[in-house]
Amino acid sequence: MARKNFLREVKSISSIPKTRIKDVFAHSDYWEAWELCGDDENDPDNWSFLADGSFDNCLEQLRLHLNIEIDRQLTRERYADTIEHPQEFFDEMTRRYQLRVEEITKQCFQKGEYLTPYWSLRSMLNRHQCEYIAKHGNPSPNSPRT
Repeated sequence: MARKNFLREVKSISSIPKTRIKDVFAHSDYWEAWELCGDDENDPDNWSFLADGSFDNCLEQLRLHLNIEIDRQLTRERYADTIEHPQEFFDEMTRRYQLRVEEITKQCFQKGEYLTPYWSLRSMLNRHQCEYIAKHGNPSPNSPRT
């Protein structure tokens, strides 16, 4: 009777390369954006629906929130410069907005969501669905979601 070498089997299984896609949620075609309207972020009744659909559509609906956030930061940092040099303020605000959008996009495409104290953006597809779409294409891109 031959003995099996279980350690060798475990090593061979663990040596199989993991094929995780880094930005797997970039393949998600359905996102939702929500904003917090109350004090308790854990209470579902305090969240108000903003938009759903493509990532770009939801991000566009969050533009006002991002602009307010960046405007507050800049005003706190350089209030005097804001009054004296409005064009520099606008240029800096535009630059920071682009950086913020890149940060949000990166995290959303890697983790499937981006949460702040005031709003959230989430993929409505899970990791397995996005990995399938990445490998095989979207099976039914025009079918309604259930």
